[in-house]
Amino acid sequence: MIGFIMASLLSDVALADVVVGPAMPSQTSTSTVTPFRQLIPVGLSVSYEDAQREEAEIAQQAELGNVLHTVLVTEYMPAPTPAPVSAPTMERGNKVDIEASSADEFACSAEAMQVELTCQSWKDVDSAIKHGTTTAIVPIGGTEQSGPYIAVGKHNIRVQRLADEIAMRLGHTFVAPVLPYVPEGATQPRSSHMRFAGTLSISPAVFGGVVEGIAESLRVQGFETIVLLGDHGGYQAQLAELTEHLNQRWQNEGKARVLYVGQYYDVVVERYEAYLRNKGYGSALGKHADLSDTSLMLAVDPSLVRQSLLGQGGKPDSADGIYGGDPRQATAALGRVGTAMQVQAAVEVISSFNRRHP
Repeated sequence: MIGFIMASLLSDVALADVVVGPAMPSQTSTSTVTPFRQLIPVGLSVSYEDAQREEAEIAQQAELGNVLHTVLVTEYMPAPTPAPVSAPTMERGNKVDIEASSADEFACSAEAMQVELTCQSWKDVDSAIKHGTTTAIVPIGGTEQSGPYIAVGKHNIRVQRLADEIAMRLGHTFVAPVLPYVPEGATQPRSSHMRFAGTLSISPAVFGGVVEGIAESLRVQGFETIVLLGDHGGYQAQLAELTEHLNQRWQNEGKARVLYVGQYYDVVVERYEAYLRNKGYGSALGKHADLSDTSLMLAVDPSLVRQSLLGQGGKPDSADGIYGGDPRQATAALGRVGTAMQVQAAVEVISSFNRRHP
């Protein structure tokens, strides 16, 4: 390659006349050639034509040096490393590289590493059971519409966060993965929450079978207190029935028992709503996606609430997926009162049960 270029460039210049200096100009620098007439010694007589010819030859030699340098760099030197590109901003609809830059972005946070079954290896779980971690919480959520202001994963995110907090308070407790699929209405014809996009529903029979399978899996591993913790009102009665059924079936199967913690849900529709009424929010309370529901979500994870839309437009109704009440005055501060009640109620019930069943 180099030989070919040299031969082409030197067709009019004798090789003997090429002088390559000790240092060639860099590829990016601008080379300057000193005019030959400035190099003529004082007293030396040279014709103007000779000086012109010599100056042209020097310029041609310098140009050859630049070409040779370019070829050497292109052919034999490694390509420069590209400058780092900053990660794109996470926006809805954009595709981004999955690269966590901080501990907060990992699936298993420091708190989750302590209590969530998802974050343990089988060896971790086995060792923990042998050392006294024999309580397991089964958090049950649901994927359903909650009006135009709350994301459909409301119950799943809420019960996960609160179950983790309950487990931290109890100690020696694991939290199983959230069950996000629950009965939400029929599909043909569409009924209840299934009338709205985003809702996912399974039959009560399938739901019961899945809960039984989870509980049985935990029992055979050595867990003794298996807690059913439901965030949705629609299956509370079925959880109570499943608890009675499993405990009867397990009577002669060792120490394992199922504990249905209905107080976790009941405290919201009783004590928490009473608190909100006393604060003057009685007219904003309804049965679904109201001020109470929205405030609880704001307290746990405000990213699931379309806060910019809450104050726009008129009062929403059942056509919007909101059954009574008005969510527009919801705040995280109000919600924190309710979540504290839920956590405290669950901790008291589970602690009392474990004391009575050592």
